[in-house]
Amino acid sequence: MEDYEELWHKAKRELHEREEELMAQHEELTAAIESVVNKNDELERVLSELKSRNKELDQIIYRTSHDLKSPITTMRGLINLISAEAINPEIRAYTQMAVNSTLEMEKVLFLLTKYSWNLLDNSRLETINVYSLIEEAKSSLRFIEGVKDVDIKVSEEKEHPEVITDSERLQLVLFQVISNAVHFRNRSIETEITIEVSEAELGLDIVVTDNGIGMSQDIMDRAFEMFFRGATLSRGPGLGLYISHQIMKKLRGEILLSSVVNQGSVVTVRIPYSYIKGL
Repeated sequence: MEDYEELWHKAKRELHEREEELMAQHEELTAAIESVVNKNDELERVLSELKSRNKELDQIIYRTSHDLKSPITTMRGLINLISAEAINPEIRAYTQMAVNSTLEMEKVLFLLTKYSWNLLDNSRLETINVYSLIEEAKSSLRFIEGVKDVDIKVSEEKEHPEVITDSERLQLVLFQVISNAVHFRNRSIETEITIEVSEAELGLDIVVTDNGIGMSQDIMDRAFEMFFRGATLSRGPGLGLYISHQIMKKLRGEILLSSVVNQGSVVTVRIPYSYIKGL
């Protein structure tokens, strides 16, 4: 009988010790959970503040770029007036250099404005006519240096499945791609740029092919990086293809690049038939 009592008390002691051990583990686990919750709350606060700061910064960039455009345009107009009144050829040459510089500044401001604009959640979805967008992009090229020396051919218009997307953003991408083909043309041969539209499995492909200077694999690997300028002919801020790539991500599409040095490049802008916002 005494043996059973001893075993009973021993079992109670072990059970009590086990209960105390479990309580200690429970307290440790509770403290750990509270710590994770507190850290998660702090992380959410920091992320919210960071998002707010980024939004403010985007608005500052957009507003500043927009505000700087007006004085630069006025400056260019005044320089043109000086050039028109100048008799000395040397002064005219200097004023033309000044005009070219203001045009470069306007280009930088334009890209900065579009960069900030693309970050905003302001997509306007509509059914588009791809060929009309191509023509509008071509029309926007009329002030690009050298465009008059380039033969741009667009494939014959065909019926394609309906595409719903943001036409303004897509037009900007087409403008950047075609203007790059013009800028990086091979000036020793007759430049040809072809634009073809074809149907892919999930969307339309707009393929821009040129016979320009092309690019190496090293440059292609970095072509979509912010501020990357991979050729000696590059005079802009290195934002064009970066912004285009960001826009296509926003539109749930793709922009693909292939190129051979001294032979030319092929850029494929792939747009889904239906853009689903928020996915």
